Amino acid sequence: MSSRSRGYTLIELVTVCALIAILCCITVPSVVVSQARASSAAACQHLAIILRAAQARARAGGDVVRVSVDADGHGFRVETVGVQGLRLVDSGDFGSATCSSNFPGNAVEFTGLGWPRAIGAGVRAGTFKLTALNSTHAVVLQMGGVIRCP
Repeated sequence: MSSRSRGYTLIELVTVCALIAILCCITVPSVVVSQARASSAAACQHLAIILRAAQARARAGGDVVRVSVDADGHGFRVETVGVQGLRLVDSGDFGSATCSSNFPGNAVEFTGLGWPRAIGAGVRAGTFKLTALNSTHAVVLQMGGVIRCP
């Protein structure tokens, strides 16, 4: 009779630990990329909703409504433009995503017809790009006032 107890050898334990480490090295980066894509997609949808609400407010009240992105790209402001200046309607942030735009000053105004324009300029199309890590999504404002988040 053998008095040896049954168990795992050190080599077996090290092999299992090495396999677990290899699997973690493979899966963790893909999870991080997936989270970044989800974060930027969610920020894109959020900004599209903000822009559509500002557009609806401009159409309903006949006022000019401005949506601007903070200089650091992390936050936004929605303001009505009137004779007495700007009046804050809403503000917030994009979570872990940053935003930039090809509109001058990172801001767009909606006219009483709901058409987008650069501040103090004529009707103009443009985009807002939201980036989280290496994932980028865009909100497109078309000349006729259509807002898309492809």
